[in-house]
Amino acid sequence: MPRFLQILPGALSWFTLALAVFLSWAAPAVVAVLIILFDIYWLLKTVYLLLHLKHTFSEMKKNLEICWLGKLREAKAAGDKKLGRWREIYHLVIIPIYKEPYEVVQESFASLAASNYPKGRLMVVLAAEERGGEEAALVARRIEKEFSDKFFKFLVTTHPANLPGEIPGKGSNESWAAERAREKIIDPLRLKHENIITSVFDADTQAPPEYFGRLTFVFLSSPNPLRAIYQ
Repeated sequence: MPRFLQILPGALSWFTLALAVFLSWAAPAVVAVLIILFDIYWLLKTVYLLLHLKHTFSEMKKNLEICWLGKLREAKAAGDKKLGRWREIYHLVIIPIYKEPYEVVQESFASLAASNYPKGRLMVVLAAEERGGEEAALVARRIEKEFSDKFFKFLVTTHPANLPGEIPGKGSNESWAAERAREKIIDPLRLKHENIITSVFDADTQAPPEYFGRLTFVFLSSPNPLRAIYQ
């Protein structure tokens, strides 16, 4: 990247600050109007955000009170072709860990095991980091011993340290785990890739009981489900 382009963002920031100081002396009325307009802009933007947050929170509360698995079963019984194929859908859940304590990771897996969704449709990957050392390896072994029989498939992966051309971090760990899941679970079982929804959680994520039912419902209801991100 040319040196000029590296300097440009910082230079523009300093120029803006210097210009504000200069105009406060040279044209104080203009600066006062600009500051008032800027404040009004942020006030309106904050109100806009607040309204959307309130609406979103209201919708989330409604969704948490609905049995989405029941809705999927009702749709199948009613002959709905799109929603009726919900049993063809599998969920791949990737949970990367580094040096989180066992208690934190255990609560996350317990929430998965308690979800209101057929466990025969859940594939769970515990993605440990080699950089986490023996501490991470011990947590992975304890979680595997406790939860390996709770889901359709359970896999522990260890993301190698210092891979050439790779930036260490959560994202690279997740990519490694997804590829190992494809090699060791998905392709050997000949599962269709388009029927697998991947969820990437944090080590301390506790999924609500209806999470997978709701996600499946939305996925099958979307006009183009493979070109969407669900959050």
